[in-house]
Amino acid sequence: MSTSPPVAPGTYSQIHALRSEVIDGIEEIMDEISQVDDQIAALADAQIRPGDFVLTYRPSTTVERFILRAAQKRKFTLFLAVEAPSKATTEEPHAAFRKKLTAAGITVINILNSGLTAYMSRVDKVILGAKAIVANGSVMATAGSAAIARAAKEHGTAVIVLSGVYKLSPANPFAEDSLIEWGDSSSFVNFSNGTMVNNVEIRSALTEMVPSAFIDTYITNLGTHSRDYLSSIIADHYKHQDVNFDLAGERMV
Repeated sequence: MSTSPPVAPGTYSQIHALRSEVIDGIEEIMDEISQVDDQIAALADAQIRPGDFVLTYRPSTTVERFILRAAQKRKFTLFLAVEAPSKATTEEPHAAFRKKLTAAGITVINILNSGLTAYMSRVDKVILGAKAIVANGSVMATAGSAAIARAAKEHGTAVIVLSGVYKLSPANPFAEDSLIEWGDSSSFVNFSNGTMVNNVEIRSALTEMVPSAFIDTYITNLGTHSRDYLSSIIADHYKHQDVNFDLAGERMV
């Protein structure tokens, strides 16, 4: 005798309909995300002018497409800030990106991020990518971005952040340090340096928060925005219940 619980009539059709709806929703989101970089890049001509000196740091795919789109119609100089290699390597950072820009007639100058302040007085705008943007406008970005944004602020240089709307978060973290992603420190110190490893804690940050005070403009696939307008975008994309959702506060009944 079967011990399976009885299934109400129509249950299977309801489950199938729900499954189809979920799959359609996921496909729609994936389609929207696949178009984000091109939609952001379409705004490049309005931001980069002929003769500009533009600085970017370890550009993401979004930033690369944005700058390459501008290079189709504009002639400008790009300062490409990179980190000093922690290991000996013959591979040039962002070689494919540099090659495409050079082919378009763009002058690309590699500079180490440790010495970029010497160039900042010549820079017209800084363009950074975002891994996430929290509700107050602070940006989770590649480690080293905050120092560049701070230097730009000191020199009165505009800082532009590129991000898809799907990276906007309705949350304001209370402890921003808890969001930092830490990586492998062996590229700086390995166990062959026994004395140092045993006495020193080596931490290698992969991401960090860039304060909203250092950012002038946010460009998403919906257009160009100020920090104050981000709250409107978040309100349009998150329900009130989602913003105040507290899983930790839920209790089993």
